[in-house]
Amino acid sequence: KRMSPRPISISTGSTWSTRAEEETTRTEADRARRFAEEDLALLNGIAMQAALAIENVQSYERQIEYSRKLIHLGETSRRVSALVSPEHPEVIEKEAVESAAKIFDATKCSILLYDPQAKILRVAYSLHIPRELWSSIRIPPGEGNVGQVFKEGLPMIGSTSTPSDRYETGSWLVVPVVSSRAEDLRSESHIIGVLCVTEKRSKRLFDSNDEELLSIFASQVGIAIENARLFQKATVNRLTALFTREYFFARLEEEIGNHRSRGTSLGVMMVDLDHFHNINLHGHHVGDAVLAQTARVLRERV
Repeated sequence: KRMSPRPISISTGSTWSTRAEEETTRTEADRARRFAEEDLALLNGIAMQAALAIENVQSYERQIEYSRKLIHLGETSRRVSALVSPEHPEVIEKEAVESAAKIFDATKCSILLYDPQAKILRVAYSLHIPRELWSSIRIPPGEGNVGQVFKEGLPMIGSTSTPSDRYETGSWLVVPVVSSRAEDLRSESHIIGVLCVTEKRSKRLFDSNDEELLSIFASQVGIAIENARLFQKATVNRLTALFTREYFFARLEEEIGNHRSRGTSLGVMMVDLDHFHNINLHGHHVGDAVLAQTARVLRERV
């Protein structure tokens, strides 16, 4: 039987050439992908080294900043501890607030002290609260962040999620001010107030290092305030809030010596209440009221 011929496929040179080109293209693409993966691994390694270097630099800067604050803190603590002046009882609180704001480069800082008779915290000094509002601020222990820090005796760091007209960063730090007689920092009877710092000019948030430094500083402030109170008790009369006879003569002797060495003159003013005996006939409580009122006038006018 006669068979019909089968069709035969013949690969021409051009077909083989096309397949070779495709193979070459795929090989070059694979090489390109492998190079890209190697490049990515290299970049990842470089990035890790760069991140480590940046972290080391930042850690070094934080250590330098911490050391600088620590040195400033030591100098300020010594200065505050030396401020025992019955003539100017507010000087310690003023120095403490201004120094804390300077150490932490903050724009807002206040110190509130506890009034055991009224059982509230009062503003003793503030950089940002108007002085005419100090007497109106009365915070009971446990109320708000300030009252909570005072009641628990533990520092508190916080921030608000959204800045406001009053606070740009909303970051704040409050620590208890503890007297020198404190044996247990959580004992309310030994916590005499709180120190508040808010708003760093750098816009950075307060951290644990800031908390540690401010707590150390606040303890030094507490010692200075306690010493000033003890000194005031020994030199100031409770009824009149004027200096005692002993303190007056000690200061008079000191001033006479100073003026004598400078060759300058010194004057002394004496005030006498006429017929005070007749006032006492109405009762010693009436005489005490007259003495207190007279002393108040002298303090305000002289």
